[in-house]
Parts: sequence; structure tokens; C-alpha cells
Amino acid sequence: MERLDKKLLEKDIRIKFIDDENKIKESEKFKEENLEESINEYYTSEEYKSKNIQDEEIKEHEGEMQRSRYLSEIILKGEMKNLLCKFEEFEFVEYTQIFQSLLYFAHIDPLIINEKETNKLEWKKARIEWRNIFPYILSYNPIGPKHEKMKGIYKFNKIQDNLKSVIEKRDEIQKYSFALLQLVDYILLVIKIRFDNIEQRFKTIKQLKQESDYNSLKPNNEN
Repeated sequence: MERLDKKLLEKDIRIKFIDDENKIKESEKFKEENLEESINEYYTSEEYKSKNIQDEEIKEHEGEMQRSRYLSEIILKGEMKNLLCKFEEFEFVEYTQIFQSLLYFAHIDPLIINEKETNKLEWKKARIEWRNIFPYILSYNPIGPKHEKMKGIYKFNKIQDNLKSVIEKRDEIQKYSFALLQLVDYILLVIKIRFDNIEQRFKTIKQLKQESDYNSLKPNNEN
């Protein structure tokens, strides 16, 4: 009887969850043209103009940063975030690899979310930690050097590969949860920005070194 009650409760939660998702999905905020408009507005802002960017790659990178700022506001705050937090009420979830990867992104210890002595997610344990990932994701800054040394499971290339392999089934995942797919896309964007920033900083350091080596070889001017 208790198991039946749980199943009925889960069904009620799921129905309400889908209804709430459909309302958010129809929101103006999620229209691609509004997202693109926010990026174009940023390109015409005084903040962007003051950077005097000439390089097209850096311009594109700045656009992606604005995209991430726009998405963070509507995914990690307000109705969408509240909806995503509702997964903690579910007894079971599908696409556990997504949930595990998102928990790892937020540096949640595998020992407290996985089955004992395995790397298999145990949702009954993991859902207790689920709500805790959102402040971390919201505060994460993909720009600039990081001094922490990450364990293998937390490395972005591994998380990126895991998420990309799962969301090849985009249509299936969107039917399961529009909100979850939005969060995955946001995390993949943040990881891309992080990798691009590392590459840009490496290029800058390399260029500065080449200029330094060149200047050291130039003869001193004597008057």
C-alpha cells in the first residue's frame, strides 16, 4: 500500500511538473530572437565598446559570455530553477548520466551520491544533494586562471564528453524535461567558454613571449 501511494504521489508530481514546464517553455524569454537581441544589445553597449575589440574570435567569445549571462538569469534563478529543484522530490529519474555529470560539475563527492564501491548514481542519495548544485553553478566564473587541481571525475573534458553523448537524444530528453535540457546546454556552453578562455590566454602568453624574445635580440640604440 505504501509503495502504491508513493507511485501515485510521484505521478501527481510528474503531471504538475510537465504543466509547469509547458508554461515556461512558452515564455518569451526562451525565444531565440530574444537571446540574439540581448547579444546584439551587448555589442552596442558602452561596456563592450570600451574594450576596443578587433579580433573576431574574441568578439565571438564576448558574445558567448553574454549568452551565458542571459541564460543564467532565466535557468538558474526564478521559476526555472524552482522547477529544476523539484527533481529532488522524484523517487527515480531517467538519464542518470546527466544528473551525475551535473553533480560532478558542482564538485559533489561521488561517495555520497553513488552506490557503494561503484560509479553508478544512486538517486535516493543523490537527490539530497541536487538542490546544492545551483548556487555553485550560478557563481562559477569560466574566465581566468584557476588554482585548484581537479580530480579526474570533475574535469571538464570528461563531463563534456558524458553530456554530449547523452544529449544526442535531444528530442527524447526534451520530452522528459525541457528544463533539464536547458541546464545541460548551459553547462556545455560554460565549458566551451572555459576552454576558449584557456586557449586565448595561452595565445596571449605565447605572443608576449615572442615579442619579449624579439626585443631581447634587437641591438640597443645608441645616440
